[in-house]
Amino acid sequence: MSRLLSVVLACLGFVHAAAGQTAAFGEAGPFAGTEHVSAVLSADLGAAVPGEGFRLGLGQTIDEGWHTYWRNPGDSGAATQLTWTLPEGVEAGPVQWPLPEAIPYFDLMNYGYEDEAFFVTGFTLAPDWPAGKPVEIGLRADWLVCSDICIPESVDLALTLPTASGPPRAHPINGHAFDEAEATFPRASPFRASLAGADDETFLLAIDGLPPSSRVDDAYFFAGSPGIVRHAAEQVVSVENGRLVLAIEREPAGEPGPSLAGPSLASPLLKGVLVLQEDAGDGPIRQGFLLSAGIDPASAMSVPSTPRASEGLWQAVLFAFLGGLILNLMPCVFPVLSMKALSLMRHAGEPGAVIQGLVYTAGVLLSFLGLATALIAMKRAGAAVGWGFQLQSPPVIALLACLMLVVGLWLAGAIRLAGETGERLQAGLMNTGSGLARRSGTAGSFFTGVLAVLVATPCTAPFMAPALGFALTRDTTTALAVFAALGIGFALPFLLLSVLPGIGRLLPRPGPWMERFREVLAFPMYATAAWLLWVLSRQTGPDGLLSTLLAAVLIAFALWLLRFSAIPARLLTAGAFAAALALIVLQGGSRNVTTTSGGQSTLIDEAGPAEPFSQVRLDELLGEGRPVFVNMTAAWCITCLVNERTALSSTAFQDALEDADIAYLKGDWTSADPEITAFLERFDRSGVPVYVFYPGRSGKPRLLPQILTESTVLEAFAEAR
Repeated sequence: MSRLLSVVLACLGFVHAAAGQTAAFGEAGPFAGTEHVSAVLSADLGAAVPGEGFRLGLGQTIDEGWHTYWRNPGDSGAATQLTWTLPEGVEAGPVQWPLPEAIPYFDLMNYGYEDEAFFVTGFTLAPDWPAGKPVEIGLRADWLVCSDICIPESVDLALTLPTASGPPRAHPINGHAFDEAEATFPRASPFRASLAGADDETFLLAIDGLPPSSRVDDAYFFAGSPGIVRHAAEQVVSVENGRLVLAIEREPAGEPGPSLAGPSLASPLLKGVLVLQEDAGDGPIRQGFLLSAGIDPASAMSVPSTPRASEGLWQAVLFAFLGGLILNLMPCVFPVLSMKALSLMRHAGEPGAVIQGLVYTAGVLLSFLGLATALIAMKRAGAAVGWGFQLQSPPVIALLACLMLVVGLWLAGAIRLAGETGERLQAGLMNTGSGLARRSGTAGSFFTGVLAVLVATPCTAPFMAPALGFALTRDTTTALAVFAALGIGFALPFLLLSVLPGIGRLLPRPGPWMERFREVLAFPMYATAAWLLWVLSRQTGPDGLLSTLLAAVLIAFALWLLRFSAIPARLLTAGAFAAALALIVLQGGSRNVTTTSGGQSTLIDEAGPAEPFSQVRLDELLGEGRPVFVNMTAAWCITCLVNERTALSSTAFQDALEDADIAYLKGDWTSADPEITAFLERFDRSGVPVYVFYPGRSGKPRLLPQILTESTVLEAFAEAR
């Protein structure tokens, strides 16, 4: 295309010297130049003929290092716009776009043109147009030209085309160039295209009818519109026995992609341009075909194999297992697990301890798999969610806060239930009774596993982020396997303590100190409840906070009523619990006061160095060539808050930002924000914290560890300098 367009522009007399512009285009057509793009308008005929068609072409010559955009610009940018001013009796057809190039920029993929581009539009002249009357046509061309910055540019061009009777005659200079240019535009495909889905995240585009001797060595599909495929993802190609299969990732963010159920070949789902590159012996031949593919139920296809897929799965499973192990040490999990440790220390080596360990593991695994199933279902429905998504829901936060308060009161001995039923319930919930093999004991172990998983979701341990990011961008089976590995790692320490008595002997001997320690553990539970209420206040404001506090009072009243066995007391107990539940559920309708990425977040200090994250602002800063540090956080993320205190609040950190002129963007994911979710998925992450440093013009973005230290951040900034 580049060589051909050079011929086109040469035929048009296109030169860059400003002094020669008017003379060079006096016959071929009008010329206009902007700071980074030169444009010329030309016709393919020497004269238009009434009742016949003619073509006009806009040629762009683009400065080195800059590019303009195709009709689907990809992950960013804007398509070139041609607006014609036509006299009555002249009608314009669609624009013919030259084949685009894939232009990567950091983690984005853009579609557009470098060096040169030539856009052709067909016109028809009314049969009753008087021969000899010239046709005056105006064009307003707008484009976005980008390098490290993006600049909108526009030109106004006008062309007067003579008319004559008789057969149309090609322009003596331009006609042959138009014919050559048209040969490079995508054309109707002679091949049969069909579409199927290996899973809900992958399109399989099959092209049948390639010649057996075809030497296609590369293929790329340019989607005709955004929001369908993931532009930056690698497209995996396989060619065998005249069939080409292209595995294309579906767009995971925003609105859901087309459903794979129902439509057929007569109802196409995927439209765009397929570019094939063939080895012709004396150099590659690149040609494009217009495709419109629908579902073919009879087409049996499989995903082209790639070794990296299986390697990625095993690595994700290993990382999830290690992350689950480390998650036991995180501050949000430790108080709950300490309760289980007390029980194991009291009954280590007893036969019932093995059952308790297995039931606890079952509670952990079922909880992790339940979370995974909910995540997958919500993402399939188009929701922008990730790890810890349930903590973006005010009712869930309110329920957990009340639960932590109740557990704390129980640990401290402030709640005592009378009667046989109360004793069994108390023994089952706390799992500290003497009969661990009884049903109530196993229920307590299962409950502890579920509770441990619920309170673990605000935390992210090392190794977890890449594993969960991988899982939530793959098929359902892969996601469940990774979450199961996470659960096994999380449950393993206590499972080993229960099944291996030798390990239990290494624990401190039981004694009166255990009762005191159990009471001390109530205070971390109170602290957790207080922290959850703080998170809730950021999500719903004071009204939501008051509703939750009233719900906690009603729950305390209901627990007190459980001491009495009379029917009126039981009715009051049920009523109090129901009222508390209603107040908690009503959190879903409370006003959300946490601003999304487009505005000021409550987690961002207006006097501090950070400004709210938005993709538009990030693109602006990168366009200016400035280095950018992006911090994705949430009020319910303990790891995030610890990193804020230890690594991102020091004077050295702020001085480093100022010294290197680094822009600092902070995204608040406390409440659901699809724009932040899309950013996380771009780095194969499903939750926060995520820290990304863009070094400006000097290199690609760098993903920093989730457990930050001040030295880690400063070293990354120093490398950029």
